Amino acid sequence: MARRLRMSGSVPGDGVESALRRHSAAMQAVASIVAVALTAVALVYAYQANVLAQDTLREQQRVNADQLELNRLARERFERRYASRVSWWIDMGDTGISHYFQGNQARIDRAKPDDVVSLEIIHVQNRAPVPVHEPTFVLPPIDNEAPWWLLSDIPPCTIVTYDLEVIGRDGTLALDRLVSPGLHLYFGDVTNGYWQLAPAALTKANGPMLLPIDRPLASVSRARIVGRSDAADCGESG
Repeated sequence: MARRLRMSGSVPGDGVESALRRHSAAMQAVASIVAVALTAVALVYAYQANVLAQDTLREQQRVNADQLELNRLARERFERRYASRVSWWIDMGDTGISHYFQGNQARIDRAKPDDVVSLEIIHVQNRAPVPVHEPTFVLPPIDNEAPWWLLSDIPPCTIVTYDLEVIGRDGTLALDRLVSPGLHLYFGDVTNGYWQLAPAALTKANGPMLLPIDRPLASVSRARIVGRSDAADCGESG
């Protein structure tokens, strides 16, 4: 009887151990599920953080690009503060451009080949508070020679009127080139910048105009001053 009691008494111990093993396995499974869930949540947050970081980086890059562009525009405006106050125009009077050029053409046609003849009456206006240095009018080449007219420095707040002259035999070619591609004014300012001013555009030049003084010119380099007056609204641009 006692032996049977001892044998039956070992059964509850085995049951407890088996229950503990099952409980441990269940806890490990729960822990694994929780770990997987936490990992998934961490991955979601990491992805969202990465997306936010990428968006922040792109936004910062855009802000930096905008700031660089603003700095460039401000620097360009500062560089052009004097040059943008310079302008020039052809005096066509009240006849209109068509009659004006017809009149010029007729006058040039009447000139002898070696006559010095007036090509254009041109006004140059300097509305900057500093002088314009080395102003030079240049035409596209005529027979591989570039007609040019070197002017004297133009004082601040001044309009100077010039009569550009050429030799008669070059007059018609020079007159044609005034229209297409046109006359350009090169000049420098106190910022040590050099500029090229076409009728509709101001651009930075690489340096001062290099005049072809070592070879004959296609036109007489002469610009007579025929008028001078004060320029209104004088000051810095921008």
